[in-house]
Amino acid sequence: MWKGVDYAIIKSKAWTLGCIYDVSKEHYVYGRQSFKVVLSNTGHALGSDYLPKEDCILKGFTHSIQDGDLIWILQGASNPTVLRLCGDHFTVILPAIPRKDAQAKPFEKTVEHNCQYPPDDVVFTWGLPHIQEKTSTRPAKLAEKVSSSNYHESRIETQSRWRHIELAILDIYSNARRDRAFATDAFKNIMTLGCPECVPLGKIAIATAANTGHYGLEIMMLLFQEYGEKLPITDETVQTAAANTGPYSRDIMNLLFENRGERLPVSDKTVQAAAANIGHNGPDIMKLLFWNRGEKLLVSDKAVHAAAANCHYGHEIMRVFFEKRGEKLNVSDEVVQAAAANTGYHGWVIMNLLFENRGERLPVSDKTVQAAAANPVYGPERIQVLLQNCRKRLAVSDQVVQAAAANPKHGHKIMQILSGELWGEPATL
Repeated sequence: MWKGVDYAIIKSKAWTLGCIYDVSKEHYVYGRQSFKVVLSNTGHALGSDYLPKEDCILKGFTHSIQDGDLIWILQGASNPTVLRLCGDHFTVILPAIPRKDAQAKPFEKTVEHNCQYPPDDVVFTWGLPHIQEKTSTRPAKLAEKVSSSNYHESRIETQSRWRHIELAILDIYSNARRDRAFATDAFKNIMTLGCPECVPLGKIAIATAANTGHYGLEIMMLLFQEYGEKLPITDETVQTAAANTGPYSRDIMNLLFENRGERLPVSDKTVQAAAANIGHNGPDIMKLLFWNRGEKLLVSDKAVHAAAANCHYGHEIMRVFFEKRGEKLNVSDEVVQAAAANTGYHGWVIMNLLFENRGERLPVSDKTVQAAAANPVYGPERIQVLLQNCRKRLAVSDQVVQAAAANPKHGHKIMQILSGELWGEPATL
C-alpha cells in the first residue's frame, strides 16, 4: 500500500485453473455458496482435486463470488485464489479457499509432472471492500488506478500482461463454449468486465463461428448485442462459419449476413469451406452464399473440387452449383477424378450429375479411371458409372490395371469387370 491509496497492487505468476459459473442465486445457504467450475487446460491436466469445493464455505468473507470469476493458483501458494477481471487486471475476491482434496500433493510439485503450461504474469489489486463493489460501467484500467501510487510498469510489461489475460480468456472459452449456463452469464460478465485490449474479440468471434454445439448461435448473438459494429468479423470468421458442421451453422452464417450485409467478407476460401462442409447444413450454407452474393460469388475450380470430394453432402452442393451457374461452371479433369475417388455413398450421384450436365464434353482421363479403380469403398460402382456413360472413349492402361489389382477390398471384382469388358479388345472398352 502507498500513502493515499487504500489497496495493494500485487504482481505474481499464476496458473488459471478454471472459471466459476452457475453460482447459486441465494448467496449464502448455511454459510455456503454453491457454484460450478469450467476447467482450463491447466485444470484438466491437474484434475479437480486442486479446485475449490463446489459448495465452498464463504462465511466471514466480505465478497461473494459471481459468474465469470476465475480460479487461480499463485506461484508458491497451496490453495486457490478467486480473482475477478477488472479492466486490464484482476481484483481479489477470495484470497485463499480450501481445495477439494486437502491431502493432494503440493501444487508446484504436481504441475512440474502433470502440466506443460507455463504460469501467466498477473497483476491484481487487493484492497478495502468499498473499492471492489460492482459498478454499472466498465472497470478502470490499472494505469488509471495507480496514477497516484508508486507502481510503474513499462509498455512492454503492460502489453505482456494484456496478452496473458487474453490467453486466459481464450483458454476458458475454448473449454466452456458448449455450456449454455457459462455462455449466457459467466462469459457475458467476463466480456463486460474486461477492457478491449485484453478481450480477444476477433479470436472469440472466430471460435464462436466454429462452435458446433447448441450455444454457438446464442454466443454470437450475445457478441453482436454487446459490441455491434466494434465486433471484428474477418474473412477467417466467415470461412470458419462456412465450415461449421453443427446444427446451428446455417443460422450463424445468416446472423453474420444480417449484421454485416454487403460488408461481410466472402472470399473464394469461404466458398471452398462451404463446399467441403460435411454437415447436413452444408448445402444450405452454400445457398445462403448465393442468395446474398448472387453473380458476385466466386466459384473457383478448388470449390468445385471440394464439392466433388465431399463424402457426405457433396452431391447436394454440386447440384446447387449446377443450378446457379450451369454452363458457366468449370468442371476440370481434377474434379472428375475427385468424384471418382469419393468414398461416400452418394459419390455416384456426383458422377451422374457431371455426366448429365456435361455429357461427351466431360473430361475423363486415365487418372480418373485410376481413381475409380483405386476407390477402396465403391470402386466397382465408380467403374460401372464410367462404363455406362463413356464406354467407347474409356481407355484402360497398365496403371489402371495396377490400381485395380492393388485395391485391398474390391480389387478382384474390379478386375473381373475390366476383364469382361476387355475380352477380345485388350486396348479399349
